[in-house]
This record gives sequence, structure tokens and C-alpha cells, in this order.
Amino acid sequence: MLVNGEPAQCISIEDRGLLYGDGLFETILCDQGNPVLVDLHMQRLLNGCVRLHLPTPDESQLRQEIESVAAGEDCVIKVIITRGVRARGYRFDHNDLTASRIIYKSPCPQIPDEYYLKGIQLGVSEFRLADNKLLAGLKHLNRLEQVMACYEWPQDCAEILMLNNQEQIIEGTMSNVFIHTDDGWKTPILEYSGINGVMRQWLLMHAIDLNFQCTEANLTLKDLQQARSLFVCNSVIGIWPVKQFLNQQYVIDDSLIELIEKVQQRLSPHFLSWANE
Repeated sequence: MLVNGEPAQCISIEDRGLLYGDGLFETILCDQGNPVLVDLHMQRLLNGCVRLHLPTPDESQLRQEIESVAAGEDCVIKVIITRGVRARGYRFDHNDLTASRIIYKSPCPQIPDEYYLKGIQLGVSEFRLADNKLLAGLKHLNRLEQVMACYEWPQDCAEILMLNNQEQIIEGTMSNVFIHTDDGWKTPILEYSGINGVMRQWLLMHAIDLNFQCTEANLTLKDLQQARSLFVCNSVIGIWPVKQFLNQQYVIDDSLIELIEKVQQRLSPHFLSWANE
């Protein structure tokens, strides 16, 4: 682990990231030390710093430190930027341009092959996400909503959906959601809540090339009941097709299989595909 570029195993108990969740983070899959989708991760992180009025870290320095910590291995790197140590209280000096950056390495998650090959069972949380347009899309350090949603996690589900107070689907606890209807693929609008995931961004950016026509829309549980297929995704797990949501079964059709294969081929072999079957 590096803290402000130096090897360390701890941070100050006065760090605002710890005290107030005052900061941002990125979780980056590394394939033999090469960070996957790193440009999108850096773009979201630096944009988040601007939106939260955080001192903006040097991007080239961050990239060097990520590669140094990854050390050529298959791993997951977490990058955390906080406002650092300040005087006690919520207020902060706008002219203080110092920040803390923390980078540490974890093993790649051990994901059952069947999640990719046969699909997952998906649940839904009764805990609702709050609307806040100023924070929507950001991967800020306050993940208390996700923590509370995980408290009620059904044992037979690999992921659970989170809705807002208008009963609209927003995301999974750790993933974004896509559904396939008669009108094509759709994913929830994230104007007031939710994380604009890097994998979600990549899929939308490359929709034409991937033959993956998708639009953003306000979606409800009724839309899921009428959907033909659905999947959840993030930049560490890739794409997990859904085989069952509550009592409804879903088809993992050819178009979804093809999409999973393309993502695996273009981004990382860690995203298993039907070609591995």
C-alpha cells in the first residue's frame, strides 16, 4: 500500500476520508499489472474531484503509483483520494490544496464460473437510495446505503437491486443494470442517484461497435417483469447475466452471449465468456 507515494499500512485518524467520508475512490482490475479501463477510471476520479472541490491529484503520478503497486500481477487496485487532515469540523479551507491519496492491492475476486456461464439469481433491497443530483454518478466514500442494503442480502442471490423513493430501479449494490425489452436494451437514468459505473460507460460508448443498441430510461420492477433478458456489470466482474429475479426466469439469449464474449476479448480474460464452457 502507498499513502501519498510512500509505503505505509495506516492513515491518520484525523483524515477526513475516515471522519466524514470526504473523498472518492476507484476500484481497478489489473491484468498482469495493466489497469483495465484506466482512462475511464481516471476521468471519473478527476471529474469527481472537481465536483466535490477536492484538490486534484496529478494523473501521471497516480498512474505510476497504480502500476507500482500492481507490480505486474493479476489483482484489484483501490485508489482513494481524501481531503486529508484538516482542522476539526465540517468546514474546510478552500485555499488548502493538499489531499491524501491511498493506493492498495487486493487479490482478484474468486467468482464462480457459473455466474458467467449460467447466470445469477438477482434479489431486490427494501432499502431505498436517496436523491441528490450533486452527488449522483460519483463514487464517493460514503457507501452507507449499500452497506445497509447488504444487511438483508438473500443467501441465494449474487447481487441485489436498489431502488429510489419513486420505486425506480437505479443499480445493484455493486453493479449497474441493463435490461432487454422489445424496444432494445435499456439502463436506468442516473441523474439523481447511483454510480455511473466505468463498465456501464464503456458499454454505452462502444454500443454501435458492439452491436449493442441501448438507451437510458426510467425503469421500474414492472419493466423487469416484462424484460426478455437482463444483466449486471462492473469493471471488476465484467458482465453477469441474470437467470432469475424473484420468481421470474430469464433467457440468456444469443445477443447477450455475444456481448459477454466481446467484452472478454476486448478488455480482460478475467471476464469469463461462454467460449470457456
